[in-house]
Amino acid sequence: MFCCPGCLRSRRTFLAADAPAGAPVDAPASAPVDAPGGAPSATRWIDVHCHVFNSLDLPVNEFIDQTRLSGPLALPEAMLIAIAAGFIQNASPTAQAEAAQLNGEAAAWEPPPSRDTQAALRALAQPPAAAADTHAFPPPPSRGNDLLRDAANSVNGTAAPPGTPVSDDEIAQLAERIENDDTLLRMLNWAGSFSRARNDIVTSLLRQFSGGAKPMLTPALIDYNRWLAIAADSDAERLMSPLADQLGVMAAVSRVRALAGVPVFAFAPFDPWRYLEDQHAGRDDILKIAQPFIDAGSIIGFKVYPPMGFAAAGNASRPAASFPTALQHLTNERPGAALDQAMSDLFQFCVGRDVPILAHCANSNYREADGSALWASPVHWQAALSLFPSLRLNFGHFGGVWDFAASHRASATDQDGAAEILAQGWARIIIGMMPDHPNIYADVAFANTLLPTDNDPELQATWAFLHDMLGGNPVLGDRLMYGSDWEMVGEAAGGDDYASALMRNVQTLFSDPAVEKFRWRNAARFLGLGENDKTRGRLEGFRGSIGADANLLVPFDPDAPSA
Repeated sequence: MFCCPGCLRSRRTFLAADAPAGAPVDAPASAPVDAPGGAPSATRWIDVHCHVFNSLDLPVNEFIDQTRLSGPLALPEAMLIAIAAGFIQNASPTAQAEAAQLNGEAAAWEPPPSRDTQAALRALAQPPAAAADTHAFPPPPSRGNDLLRDAANSVNGTAAPPGTPVSDDEIAQLAERIENDDTLLRMLNWAGSFSRARNDIVTSLLRQFSGGAKPMLTPALIDYNRWLAIAADSDAERLMSPLADQLGVMAAVSRVRALAGVPVFAFAPFDPWRYLEDQHAGRDDILKIAQPFIDAGSIIGFKVYPPMGFAAAGNASRPAASFPTALQHLTNERPGAALDQAMSDLFQFCVGRDVPILAHCANSNYREADGSALWASPVHWQAALSLFPSLRLNFGHFGGVWDFAASHRASATDQDGAAEILAQGWARIIIGMMPDHPNIYADVAFANTLLPTDNDPELQATWAFLHDMLGGNPVLGDRLMYGSDWEMVGEAAGGDDYASALMRNVQTLFSDPAVEKFRWRNAARFLGLGENDKTRGRLEGFRGSIGADANLLVPFDPDAPSA
């Protein structure tokens, strides 16, 4: 199920550079199928749900260690991935360093040399200070050493306690385990993609589109440190690039790409817990940090991630004890009400400026400790929309598009069948909200069940569900959007060719005008790219301030004529 997104070519090395650091690409390189018969054409695309962060922008180690990822990862595989992620953090450029390079204020970042599997594991087996090298920023977290010991115990059937040195023989056995398992090796290579510069990750994403295509990207940043028990004064937090620096580097990427003729505008992350914490500490909160970027047009909106443990509204109805202890203490034992106020502040900000919001809406990637994925349900957005009916909102993943194949299962009582019925139910709720809320949309990011060959029964079942939803609900044709979830979709087989594979398998769902809506026009309306829309005005201001082509955004006007 997992694969490498074109980032690392060797079977037994990782952390190798895929392209010269910071090198922009004026035109995408591959040729996806976007017309009947497989003929490439000069078409417009908006990838409304993608990611280009690296391992210093999010806690990769803790996220893998504490969440339930979609897919059949189990011990020791998950531990080994977390180990690799901890090591990869040493190879990534900080947001500040990359922004300085992109802005011409510093020399280009040089990626570290690739290491073979044994060398990488051996480095992690050392104490953090010894594992650092000339390319490292802070040393890897000590948690990686504990995971390495756990993995060695699991693979070798031993029971050595934490802190026990991992022997050379155990390192060799772990390396052999990785190298002889194609799934695990590909997953490790995929994890290696997060060591690259952010602008280089954009380059990889653009390769999905044909040379004559006109793509626009709106990558989303993520912030869930507090929900993963990463405190403001912790080593893991200090290892990461601060949020202001993350917005700064994405603004630099936007400038470089706009000058090359490709619009790239990121979503800033909004975590209500961090927002409350910053207000309590007298620091600038994310709304204050993001406002100048949004007003200047270099950041396009906000991304929220409810499966970490909060809802869009109605948190006050939950018992205080159901929230993490640290959040209870921060809010004087009233965490639910405080979270509701934080989310209301976000919604007021966005409605006032007509700023779009991307929300994770799927039963996935939640904190396994409390099974919090259900807080991502569209049901919890109904109360928020009753208070803020004009909110521009994208239900990312359309309720869990990878779980739409319920009819393929023999029984709905098993875990997979239950997940699929839940996803279909969430999709129906989203569709039911659309007629009364003209600014509600959904995307199909990470639609991996639509990537296999045409005779795959899971593809057929997913296709049948989408066909029925589109046929019975005309509004959906005007609201469903293309999204890749790159680089997260690099896990999935075919994920490195997502645009081509997806369109090859779904174009029969749509008439020609509807395909165009799906590929870019619906996203243009969601984002607010019409000539008189506020978002378009801000982005045009940014374009003008850097001297980019006056026609940069014209092709993405939702009322523009078809090519």
